[in-house]
Amino acid sequence: MQIVYQDLKRVISMRQRFLKRACLILVFVLILSDNVFAKEVPYTLEDRDRLIRVEAEIKEMNKRFEQRFEQIDKRFEDFNKRFESLERQIDRLAVIFTALVVCIIGFALWERRTMIRPFEDKVILKTGLMPMRMR
Repeated sequence: MQIVYQDLKRVISMRQRFLKRACLILVFVLILSDNVFAKEVPYTLEDRDRLIRVEAEIKEMNKRFEQRFEQIDKRFEDFNKRFESLERQIDRLAVIFTALVVCIIGFALWERRTMIRPFEDKVILKTGLMPMRMR
């Protein structure tokens, strides 16, 4: 019986310690929670003036950004003009190159015909056949 009584006493003391600790923690939390609740912050004239200054600075920054973006747009337009002029020059060079190639091929064909004509005439004289261009 005495063992049961000692066990019961020990269990009760453990519960009491637990309750004391829980109450202490609860009181501690309640004391600290007073700082958590929002308090009314008055809006002063100084705050109003500060807000007006911030708005003015933001407007000034927006103006500067717009000016800078306009400058950047102008630079892009200049680059586009340069690229267009380069494209036109490349197109001109391509036309010139094509014309040269056509001229060279035409000259080669003309030269071949003029070089073959004397041999055709000799063959016609020797064989007595009529040339194909006269038929």
